[in-house]
Amino acid sequence: MTALFRQNLIEAIVGAVVVGIAVVFVLFSYQRTSGSVGADRYRISAL
Repeated sequence: MTALFRQNLIEAIVGAVVVGIAVVFVLFSYQRTSGSVGADRYRISAL
């Protein structure tokens, strides 16, 4: 039972790290583009 708990804990920590990296990337991207699209930039959107 302890091994299962340890595996789940490691999985949760790795998941939190992945989410944290994603948030940092989104914030960095938003900051670099100033949250808007200029006249000389392409606007990309997904459906």
